[in-house]
Amino acid sequence: MDPRKLVDIDTTHHNVTHTPLPYWVLEDGLGEEDIHTQKKIIFFGNDIRGIISLGVPRESYIRRVNECLDFIRNQFSGFQLYFKPHPAGKDEAELLDLREFLVISEQVTSEMLLWKQRRDICRVFAINSMSTLSAYSMGLHAHVFYKYFADIFDEKFMEQT
Repeated sequence: MDPRKLVDIDTTHHNVTHTPLPYWVLEDGLGEEDIHTQKKIIFFGNDIRGIISLGVPRESYIRRVNECLDFIRNQFSGFQLYFKPHPAGKDEAELLDLREFLVISEQVTSEMLLWKQRRDICRVFAINSMSTLSAYSMGLHAHVFYKYFADIFDEKFMEQT
């Protein structure tokens, strides 16, 4: 499903309503008062080998991801920083500058991790991960950096992201 295609839905029809993903059924969303006390920042990794196999220059990609990690370190000084490796990204943690980040080694899906820790999470980041969509649907602040990679991702890759 491509959420960008939902923009053209005609909401003036009375039989069309916005329905968020089912996480909201399980519990009310986080209130603004909760957001200011949460101290965890989670960065979701990628399958770096898979990305490079699509023609993305390895060194350029690693350098750019490290710049994103620097941004998070600078913007969220004093927060608990976590890196959750992609299940297929076995060596990404060794290639990145993860100083100040704790690597989450628990073998659990991103959705389960987010759900269990949702009250402690302030922000979620990724380059281009569906985990951020899950976080957003749970009411968390989720951000992706994929547009920052437009010059090293080819046009076809950007369309799929």
